[in-house]
Amino acid sequence: MSQAGKRIDYVVCSQGISQFIVEAKAPSRDIYDNEEMYSQAVSYGYGKDRDFAILTNFRQLVILGCKIRARSARGAELARIDLLTASQKELGLLGHFEREFWLSSGRSNPLYALLGAHKPSIPLDEQLLEDLKEWRSSLLTNIRQHPRQNRYDFGDEHEFMHVEEEVQRLINRLIFICFCEDKELKDPVLKGLLEEKKGRFALKPGWLLGRVKELFGEYRREYDSDLFDRGYCDDFFIEDARLLDILEDLRQPKDRPAYDFKSIEADILGKSYENFIGHVQRGKKRFKEEEDRGKRKSEGIYYTPKFIVDYIVNNTVRPRARGKAFEDILSVKILDPACGSGSFLLRAYDVLLEEAQRSLGREPNYDEKRKLMLSCIHGVDVDERAIEIAKLSLSLRLASRGERLPQLRENIRLGNSLIDDKKIADYKAFAWEEEFRGIMGNGGFDVVVGNPPWGADIDDILDYLKRKYPQTTQEHKDIYKCFIERAMTLLRTDGTLGYIVPNTCLLQPRYKDVRIFLKQYLILKVINLGERVFEGVEAPSCIIVVRNRETDGSNRVKVLDLAMSKSNEYKSQVLASPHYSEISQDIYDRTVDNNFVTFFRELKANEKLFGKIVDCRDAGINYQRVGVGLQEKGNSDLAQRLLYENPKQKNKQDKEYLKGEDIERYWITYKTGRFVRTNYKEFIKSNEVVRLDIKTYEKMPKLLWRQTADRPIVTIDDEGAWFGRSVQAGILIDDNFNIKYLLALLNSRYLSYLYIQSVKELGRVFPQVKLNKIKQLPIKIISPEKQKPFIIMAEKMLSLNKKLGEEKLAQLEKQKLEQEVKKTDSEIDNLVYSLYNITEEERRIIEQQNQ
Repeated sequence: MSQAGKRIDYVVCSQGISQFIVEAKAPSRDIYDNEEMYSQAVSYGYGKDRDFAILTNFRQLVILGCKIRARSARGAELARIDLLTASQKELGLLGHFEREFWLSSGRSNPLYALLGAHKPSIPLDEQLLEDLKEWRSSLLTNIRQHPRQNRYDFGDEHEFMHVEEEVQRLINRLIFICFCEDKELKDPVLKGLLEEKKGRFALKPGWLLGRVKELFGEYRREYDSDLFDRGYCDDFFIEDARLLDILEDLRQPKDRPAYDFKSIEADILGKSYENFIGHVQRGKKRFKEEEDRGKRKSEGIYYTPKFIVDYIVNNTVRPRARGKAFEDILSVKILDPACGSGSFLLRAYDVLLEEAQRSLGREPNYDEKRKLMLSCIHGVDVDERAIEIAKLSLSLRLASRGERLPQLRENIRLGNSLIDDKKIADYKAFAWEEEFRGIMGNGGFDVVVGNPPWGADIDDILDYLKRKYPQTTQEHKDIYKCFIERAMTLLRTDGTLGYIVPNTCLLQPRYKDVRIFLKQYLILKVINLGERVFEGVEAPSCIIVVRNRETDGSNRVKVLDLAMSKSNEYKSQVLASPHYSEISQDIYDRTVDNNFVTFFRELKANEKLFGKIVDCRDAGINYQRVGVGLQEKGNSDLAQRLLYENPKQKNKQDKEYLKGEDIERYWITYKTGRFVRTNYKEFIKSNEVVRLDIKTYEKMPKLLWRQTADRPIVTIDDEGAWFGRSVQAGILIDDNFNIKYLLALLNSRYLSYLYIQSVKELGRVFPQVKLNKIKQLPIKIISPEKQKPFIIMAEKMLSLNKKLGEEKLAQLEKQKLEQEVKKTDSEIDNLVYSLYNITEEERRIIEQQNQ
């Protein structure tokens, strides 16, 4: 349904991200039920991965759903409005496109309710992935079904891989041709071939294959691209019926919009291709595509979201090119050493074009664009298919009518970026000083960007990596650490590295070696992104931006922590307009294990660590088997013999005990119906141990808090409660502090914020309160007299929560008490904010996290 050469008038954007499509026609043209106009708008919206398009002639208006499965574009109509006679209800419907309402409502916008009656189409990236898989398996199967014409040994692994690469190249050629036709760089031929073959199916067998090969020859002569260099794919015998199916999917698919390649966002194309790389062919006679999760994991294949690519490139490439003359921009050398489908390189090229246009005061001409790509853009990858896809993506970006494409084989190279030994990596061994002799001889690259593989299987090459990358293989071994060390050696002095990597490099003790390595250089930015940045990947990640310059540690690192958010949409908005905190790089010399914290608060003169005021104890009822392995340790009935649940105590010596769930802020549920038998010595076995810290249990008063929590949830025990392993305790050891003063501080928003920033477990399924972190909380040293307002408020909270815990409580009374609790809690927070001199801006940040 795509109409080659037709352009949409408006793409409505917010912060550079397209929101919906507007297609405007002349007022004299009637738009209702116009299949061609509907098709144009829907196809463009589908290509932009947008949900809605508006078609209007300024008299009439049609709202279209771009992701609806329908036999024709007219089936995508959601509403039509005559603007001259529109009712209030119809105008209200248009109001749902108003900027503030649109941005604030998200998918709760009533417009989405209009989609409910329609069957949704498959998302564009998923549809393209499914088509790529189907085309590849269909072509491979068909080639194998004709061994007389296609004399390839499919049993030979290397030959099969070569055939597979050539099949991929054939598909890439067809996509490139579609792009050129959709962008009006070439006359639309494929659709004509499709219609002629369907209309005259009795044409001589091989007619369509012959015409497609002729078309390849025309593009080879005109564009002179290595994409069209002669290879196996020019000699394949493929049945016309198979080619016809592929052309139909590309140009005239059933029940969905056709691909309009000129409008498909680069990240959508890249995501489809990157996921495609993670699939392999199974089968002997008929090939079947399957996702190889093992391959994805072993090679670290995960597509980087666009907002991450944008951020990294804007903070590395753009500063390097900004304000320079065009000739100086040409000297900027950019590298992605694990380039995949080329998403970072594409964005880097776009940024260079933007800066070149500012410098020239006009749009660069084709020759200037070509020079930029050949001079500045460089990538390496270990996967042959990824290399071909990256070259295709860059070629699509540069394609222009009547102009030859650049040969990219010298820019986008096949190889293992970490290994230069042919005995280990065979033909993929990559010697940087030879492969990029000119750049390395001139000092190295100006910018290295990317998403290096992580978590890959490196057991077979571990000894080599230890020798080659000694500074980042001292502790836990992960391939991304080696990519960091490799990148810094490839940068010229003052060059910049921008990577997205696991956030294990920020905080985990066993990644201390990579932190010590990076600390040698000027660290510019550290962004903790948290979990679920990558689709289907839980592991948390971070962005690091580092300059290849020695530092004395006095520079200020811009830091940002987005770990609290699980939404990429939110992270994208923040990174589009970031508000950084700044910390001195030399702080990393003073943190535990040189942790790269994104928050640091030094103890002030009038403060004392909580651990110096309170003896923090992990003293819950402890029992286990000893002298056995891990698997056997839990294979015991000791818990059933030691503990029981019953409404009443069975024996006088049994003690009722608490679990973490019995503790709330300012409240304990003492009657739990859980008991521990203190006469355990009468029934435990020789390899079983029970530890009861009776002195701690019977100490009164004491602070108690849950162990399973992302922040301190604290109350006071004044009855000598026993407790299990999910509870921790604090015994006052400094009489200058009142325990209720400490209670108020620990339960405040501010100290919760400090703890969360220190531990980074917000939102985890089973977060654990860390004693070493709670001990580090800063407590203000104030006189007993100044502690009184906090003590009074804490006593009030204890009393209110005790009343709330009463079983026979009228609903109205309960609501009044809850309101009073909320009010008192807020008053305590305000007291704490004043005590610690928290500004209004700091308060806003704190309260946002504590929501």
